[in-house]
Amino acid sequence: SFAQCGDAKYASQYLEQAVKLQSTLEALVEELAAVNEQEEIFGWNPTVNPTVEENIRLLEPYDTLFRAVTEAQNSVEGWMTGSIVGLNPEQVENDVDNMWRSSYKFCKLYADAGPLLKLAEEMKSTVGGFKPHVPLISVLCNGGLRDRHWESFAEVVGFSIKPHEKTSLTNMIERNLDPYLPKLEEISESASKEWSLEKNLEKQLGEWQGMNFEMQPYRDSGTSILSGGAVDEIQTILDDQIVKTQTMLASPYIKPFESRAKDWEQFLLITQDVMDLWLK
Repeated sequence: SFAQCGDAKYASQYLEQAVKLQSTLEALVEELAAVNEQEEIFGWNPTVNPTVEENIRLLEPYDTLFRAVTEAQNSVEGWMTGSIVGLNPEQVENDVDNMWRSSYKFCKLYADAGPLLKLAEEMKSTVGGFKPHVPLISVLCNGGLRDRHWESFAEVVGFSIKPHEKTSLTNMIERNLDPYLPKLEEISESASKEWSLEKNLEKQLGEWQGMNFEMQPYRDSGTSILSGGAVDEIQTILDDQIVKTQTMLASPYIKPFESRAKDWEQFLLITQDVMDLWLK
């Protein structure tokens, strides 16, 4: 009986059994539907078997619990022992929050269900035991980290903590980084803000892709003038990007690519001056 399934170490086996039973019941539904089609041809009353549909309905909550417990176990195991390189901290945090909420719901739902409550509590314990490691993942898996930030990390803890492909979260936890976490979070936060500015600058560069000045002869003067709707669009982009770039340059986090941002500002200002002359 699924109601007696309460040992978390067998959760994946419980799920496997539930999936097999689900497949069997669904096959019976399809088989009955085929029989009903034949019965309709002969004008017979359709055969009904409400027990099958009822069993599918009764199986669903067990399947949901077994699946959630198994996924929580597999996720935590993967995060702890798999490579930390490439982990998406936002996704991990979101998954952990969802699993944590689900475990609470299961504990309430099966409060009087004995073994199933035990299974729900095991899920809650598994996820709860992992939650304290989420801040460390957020720090070490920040997509904005560059060599300069890893060097700053090393200065804080006294040794290099830059991971390689085989470095796991367990390896990092064993390095006892918790006492340094506030300072590491500060460095990581700076990296995020620097990265945001860097992406903003890259986005500005991308906005000019495919943008062309269109020229046409001006009467019989032998000269050409700007034409086409692109002129207004170019002017709008220039005005917008000049403001954004100057705002970026005022940020304390611009230093790593301040020279590049200044060069870009200069390009925008010169382009605007040239545009103003052409449009006079």
